[in-house]
Amino acid sequence: MSEFRIIGAGSPLVDYSAAVDDGFLSRCVPGCKGGTIHIGHKEREQIFAGLSGKELLRTPGGAAANTISALGKLGVDCAFFGKAGVDDDGDFFYQELLDSGVSAEYLIRAPGETGYCISLVTPDAERTMRSNLGISTALTPDEWEKCGFSKFSWLLSEGYMLQIDSFDRIFDCAHAGNCATALDLSSVEIAYRMRDTLPELIQNKIDLVLCNADEAAALTGIDSPEKNAEYLAQKCSIAVVKTGAAGSLIKRAGEAMLRIPPFAPEKVLDTTAAGDHYAAGFFYGLAHGKDLEKCGICGSLLGGAVTGVKGSRLSPESWPEIKNKINQL
Repeated sequence: MSEFRIIGAGSPLVDYSAAVDDGFLSRCVPGCKGGTIHIGHKEREQIFAGLSGKELLRTPGGAAANTISALGKLGVDCAFFGKAGVDDDGDFFYQELLDSGVSAEYLIRAPGETGYCISLVTPDAERTMRSNLGISTALTPDEWEKCGFSKFSWLLSEGYMLQIDSFDRIFDCAHAGNCATALDLSSVEIAYRMRDTLPELIQNKIDLVLCNADEAAALTGIDSPEKNAEYLAQKCSIAVVKTGAAGSLIKRAGEAMLRIPPFAPEKVLDTTAAGDHYAAGFFYGLAHGKDLEKCGICGSLLGGAVTGVKGSRLSPESWPEIKNKINQL
């Protein structure tokens, strides 16, 4: 197909973000600082009780949803596939998709709780995330087989979806519809847990992998972003390894490694969804026929921009300026 369209597959989540100190984490939050840990209703209520009186920002979230929402705001033709509950958070997520210019045709609503992620940001800008995927993991093969992948150029899935039984078959469905496949690892925990099976899946079913340096190291056991980019590029067509303040690496098999510089605001407030917005910028570049280096720069610009705000979404007023910057590349 000539027209660029992309569908994201992920967990529809609602993010609750708050600024806290290290003392709050030790008093109210199970587990160690940083990372993502699954919690239940009791732990959620404990955290919310501790946050009473603090500013709590509510935004739609989920790795793939953040990326697709940003692409919708940039004017790219896109859709989102996932399952949300029939509850207030589900209604909130659905409306935010529409407001972002994203098709909600493939968002499934069913009885149950919409997933959530509580993102607690300490003064050093590190995130400690406690989440529950809710009903989003209750997807079945017949539901993703109805996506009509022949209508899309790309499928982008977040790594969390690989926890769903047989979910890897969605990539077969995409390829059968002549739709390229991309996987954003999204989670150190997922990369480590699936390190024995994920390389084969990437080699057989994925065209593009995006990950950060920690996720790549968890997958391979190698603490070198450059070596990991080389390794992943041997498994699929294109590998993108994000290296935080050092920028990112892009490697296509048989071509030289590209080193993309970082673009950070004067003050980093919150790194939530920086990687998701990098992916949005990267795919925006692909949608407009830019080469891989410019795709990476688009990603770096957008990923850096979101670190200058609290939460996982940029303000509506900021999008025209950002779009203008990346269109000048």
